[in-house]
Amino acid sequence: TEGVIEGGEQQGFVITLDATGLPRALFEGEIVFTHDGIGGETILPLALQVSEGGEDEEMVIDLIDGWNISSAFVQPDPDDIIEITSDLVEAGTLLMVKNGLGRFYNPEFNFNNIWGWVVNDGYMMKVTEDCQLSIIGIPVEPDLPIELDVGWQLISYYPRVEVDAVVAFSGIAEVLEIAKDGSGRFYSPEFGFSNMGDLREGSGYMVKTVEAIELVYVVEEELARQSFPY
Repeated sequence: TEGVIEGGEQQGFVITLDATGLPRALFEGEIVFTHDGIGGETILPLALQVSEGGEDEEMVIDLIDGWNISSAFVQPDPDDIIEITSDLVEAGTLLMVKNGLGRFYNPEFNFNNIWGWVVNDGYMMKVTEDCQLSIIGIPVEPDLPIELDVGWQLISYYPRVEVDAVVAFSGIAEVLEIAKDGSGRFYSPEFGFSNMGDLREGSGYMVKTVEAIELVYVVEEELARQSFPY
């Protein structure tokens, strides 16, 4: 709970999280590290995904040359960004990974301050050519809630089916200011405009809300339309 770290030195620590008795959900928290260095405070985010267990699943994400906003419906294990993207780095195709907080991984300079891949987050990835990223982990349910704060957020997409953006975000339309995809297409509920088309697995999305809210992707209406097109 307290101690001294001399300048130029480092101290590692292990946090053990016990999921016994917890319901199936994503739990998020923070460790607030108060110190006498620059800023006086460092916040370390924590995420605990509680599931029903089961076997790991492999997910393959298609990436196009340039910037992508990507996400996964599995919680990687291990969640280390460097390990997850190692095949892309070895192939020389990965230039940068960023999360919604501005933290990033730059393989060229061997720098990473992203604490780990969190299933509910989207990630901006820049690659030099079309390629694929394979992620192995525990799959989450398509209706698992995503906690949204006020303002901009980079989020994941859980459903395994393609759903029109207007339908997918209909549960939060009253507080959603705008949603964007990695190509700059957007959905504005206020103006009743969307050129985003369908949300797809493997893609991540940027959303801006005016209130904190839980997002649960709506898929029923889209499934009904596909089953009964007339």
